[in-house]
Amino acid sequence: MQVVKKEHVQVMRNQAQYERHIHQLKNEVAEMKKTKVRLINKMKEDNQRHLQAEQRRNREIAQLKKQSRLKENQIRTLEAEKRKKDTVLKRKQEELMALRKSAKPMSDRVAGRVPQSNTFIINRRQPFSPKIAKSRWQNLEKSINQLVISKQSINNIERDMERYLKERDRLTRKLEHLMKKRNEAAVEKKSAEIVQDFDDNIETLRANIDYCQENIKECQSSIVQMEEAKV
Repeated sequence: MQVVKKEHVQVMRNQAQYERHIHQLKNEVAEMKKTKVRLINKMKEDNQRHLQAEQRRNREIAQLKKQSRLKENQIRTLEAEKRKKDTVLKRKQEELMALRKSAKPMSDRVAGRVPQSNTFIINRRQPFSPKIAKSRWQNLEKSINQLVISKQSINNIERDMERYLKERDRLTRKLEHLMKKRNEAAVEKKSAEIVQDFDDNIETLRANIDYCQENIKECQSSIVQMEEAKV
């Protein structure tokens, strides 16, 4: 009987010890779960902060690119205005040079001071005037020089316009190809960075096309002005 009691007590002790061990293990598992949750939450927070930082950096880069494109457009506009002013100044200088040349002393033959000869017959009703002949010749020479200068200027502007037209066509084809690629990337749900890169390149191409178009309009306007001045 005593042996049975001792065995029963021992079993009860073992059972209590086992239950304590089970309880301890459950507590450890619960703590591990809490630790896991904390780690997962921390990872989510870190990922969120990283994503926000990446988005902020991308916005800053996009803003810098936009500002850079605006500056480039301003520079191109100023360069176009400078070229237009240079063209006008060059034309004025050429006209001035032509006027200076026409004002130089002329030879006796050009001025109308033709030596008298037996075969020269003077119209008594309209006496020959060297001064009038010289003036008429100078006016004719001036008109011819102006026409030549104007024609040369128009040819130069037409060459520039042809170059801008070809460049505009090339950029337009490139823009169409890039827009197609951008749409494909959007349909395939590519990353936002890839789509944004397409958008930036498209915006740059459009700015370059606008720049070419502005120069084409300036060339057309200059040609019209020169043609009207010839009339």
